[in-house]
Amino acid sequence: MQKTDTADLKAMREADLRGRSVRGGVATLASQAVKLLLQLGSIAVLARLLRPEDFGMVAMVLAFTGFFSRFKDFGLSIAAVQRADITDAQQTGLFWTNVLIGSGLTLGVAMMSPVLAWLYAEPRLLFIGLAMALTFFVSGLGVQHTALLRRRLAFSSLAVVEIFAVLMSTGIGVAVAIGGAGYWALVAMPLTSACILSVGSWWLCEWRPGRFDRNVEIRSLIAFGGRLSLVSLCGSIARSVDVFLIGWRFGATSLGFYSKAIQLSMLFVEQMNVSVARVAIPVLSSLQNEPERFRGYYRRGMQLLGSVSVPVSVAFFVFANELTLLVLGPQWVEAASIFRLLAPAALFEGLRAATGWVYVSLGNARQQLRWAIFSASVRVVCILIGGMWGVEGVAVGYSVGVCSLWLPGVIYCFRTSPVMLSDLARVLWRPFAAALIAAAIALSGALTSIPNALEIASWLHVLFDLATFGAVYGITSLLLPGGFSAARDMLSLRRELKFGERRV
Repeated sequence: MQKTDTADLKAMREADLRGRSVRGGVATLASQAVKLLLQLGSIAVLARLLRPEDFGMVAMVLAFTGFFSRFKDFGLSIAAVQRADITDAQQTGLFWTNVLIGSGLTLGVAMMSPVLAWLYAEPRLLFIGLAMALTFFVSGLGVQHTALLRRRLAFSSLAVVEIFAVLMSTGIGVAVAIGGAGYWALVAMPLTSACILSVGSWWLCEWRPGRFDRNVEIRSLIAFGGRLSLVSLCGSIARSVDVFLIGWRFGATSLGFYSKAIQLSMLFVEQMNVSVARVAIPVLSSLQNEPERFRGYYRRGMQLLGSVSVPVSVAFFVFANELTLLVLGPQWVEAASIFRLLAPAALFEGLRAATGWVYVSLGNARQQLRWAIFSASVRVVCILIGGMWGVEGVAVGYSVGVCSLWLPGVIYCFRTSPVMLSDLARVLWRPFAAALIAAAIALSGALTSIPNALEIASWLHVLFDLATFGAVYGITSLLLPGGFSAARDMLSLRRELKFGERRV
């Protein structure tokens, strides 16, 4: 009888855990969708209130602080979540370590701000840098509280705080811009967001840090987090060289056009990656000792990601001019060609999860770091070569670097995993084929004949074109061999997440 009661209690706990996981996954996906809409709205409004030069100056500072941000929490938030068991004393040790790191980064950025102003010959960057430095200290105060909430699967509560932070920071940014403060609107937004996230995490989490104990063992956690930070740093270098090069050689206005184009092109794929990864990585991690189930879930996850990110990136390429005018306004027309040239990079950046999920879920951090160093070096070289032909040349170099490295990166990653290249080809060929067919029809002008005949407003024209493109893509995907089966397979992901019982 005792054993039966224990088994029932265990089953109830597992059922509760599955339920919380599903609710957390839904909350994460919903919050990312809301945040995407809010960010698109802020981009559209601020692009009409500020000048390209304003965005360019802030981008100069962000390219510089991006290196420091990779060490903002030194990977300790992930270390705290991943560790199976962590004591209150270790959590306290990590908290004070994060506070120390945040304070050091704030001081470091403040000290380097005069150098940044001298390097770009722009005195205003000094004060922008000093203000942005404060975000590191403020963020450090809330890292461990957020990590503890994630350990407890409190994704719904975190989603509310994140959405509130985006909403308030956008509101303050718009208010500052309307007040005529120019680029300070873009500085106020990250500061506001950091404050709200830290305060919100303290409010939601009842845990409070104690005094630091030097005898508590946290070295293994710091070592694990350090490797993750180095991988992130390599990516940051590859993603910042283009911004630094344009700002240094071509000035703030040119950088403003480039920064908005790359923000617009990467915004959706980054949000999509975050949403799917927060659900996929924990599940794949739990299946790392079951190769066949690992491969099956991996295929389904990549099928879902590819079915969304591929057509969106192709649509960015096809409708680059229309989307730039719709979202940013007529003063940003020079960004349209850059936006189109960055669309291929957005496509393969969106599919970078093909390797990221495998590295993280299998714990292959050293292999991931080796590839990160190599790929960052190649991408920097491509960007520097492209810079010889101006801003558009930089965009081409960025795309060439990202696209050319994707397949070799997949092959290198899969050699130590249960996943094979055929698994990826099996689920991605259909989205690519359907998106290219839809793009060919769109470029032929067939999609625009109806709205042209109706003489509807330009913004409705763009929305009609996008909706028609999506419809053609969806129908083509279903009609291609195995299309209906693939659609049913993606729908079964919900059952896999909820019950964890179906064999793949």
